[in-house]
Amino acid sequence: PAIDDAGSAVPSSLICLANETLDDLDRSIWAADDGFARLHPPLEGSCWPYNEEQPYAELVEMANREPNEEGTGRFVLTPGRRTIGLLDLTTRRQGTSTAPVHETGGRKRRAGRRMSLCGGTDRVARLASFLEAYLGLPVSVRQGTDEGLAVRASSGRKKKSKEKKASPSYRIVDSERNLSFPLQTLPSTGDDDEPYRADVFSIFDVAVEYVRRTEYSLLVLTDLPLGEWVGGDDDDVDEVQEVLGRACGDRVAVVHCGNAAVDDVELFGTAAHELLHTMGLDHTTSWKCLMNPSCLEVEEGGQQLFLAPHNLRKLVHFLREDGNVSFVLERYRRMMAIWWNVFDERSDDAKDNYDWVKQKV
Repeated sequence: PAIDDAGSAVPSSLICLANETLDDLDRSIWAADDGFARLHPPLEGSCWPYNEEQPYAELVEMANREPNEEGTGRFVLTPGRRTIGLLDLTTRRQGTSTAPVHETGGRKRRAGRRMSLCGGTDRVARLASFLEAYLGLPVSVRQGTDEGLAVRASSGRKKKSKEKKASPSYRIVDSERNLSFPLQTLPSTGDDDEPYRADVFSIFDVAVEYVRRTEYSLLVLTDLPLGEWVGGDDDDVDEVQEVLGRACGDRVAVVHCGNAAVDDVELFGTAAHELLHTMGLDHTTSWKCLMNPSCLEVEEGGQQLFLAPHNLRKLVHFLREDGNVSFVLERYRRMMAIWWNVFDERSDDAKDNYDWVKQKV
């Protein structure tokens, strides 16, 4: 917020305006070199081909409708359902990092980019800390092995020596209930490092049965390569595309964390993006915002983890913090406090996002 002549901060409610009021404002405050746009700039050169925007009023009204597969309604937060479950179903585990230890602010930290798979407990714990500060809800880490849940993958065998391997089979096994859930396998097309992928929607069908009563959302971590069909009868494209993360209207999100090329900023941002979908937030395409699908894909300018004003207001409303005028500032301070315990200080994207949060505070 700007500081007025009397030295008092502008009330935080004024920085979270509904979309429908923007046209009534003096346009000069959105100038590129002055005003609020310095901290919430529009996205230039977006590679996302669709024009999407969900007004704040629409998110509010959605809570009055029954949730359904078309996404025209949404679940609401209740006193007994205020936790985010983080279910680790990764199959490859990695021990403690061997990177050298150095001191930071009186606490020991490990150097390096810490690119371990999500099966490593260090990365899971850091993801949980980030989500708690970013989304404002407690996160409960659940190990699939502790609950008898595991992913099983059988590699396809070659029919002939010169032919491509047959499709592998993926399934989720619940040993405690003696259940096995087969997952659909999708053939990748084009130059893909993974010839076959697990259909992310078939994982939704299983995961929705494991959302606990106390959990608003469940985030499933897997190192299975994920995909989905794109295109259809009315489109020219009908192929399988790679999926890093997806969410469904039943408060379940799935994130692929088996790719070592995906750094923490992109992975953690994707997890937060998908969980915000489970809370009812839709895409934006006109802002540099985590809910803009292209902001975690831009090649120049780095990845963006912050929320545009109207989406920040949606989060405040979802959390039922509308009357808490200090919530926005407290949220930024919580993010600052945990930032360098979550991210590596040598990551340019993490530093840029931290500088932005610090500037907001």
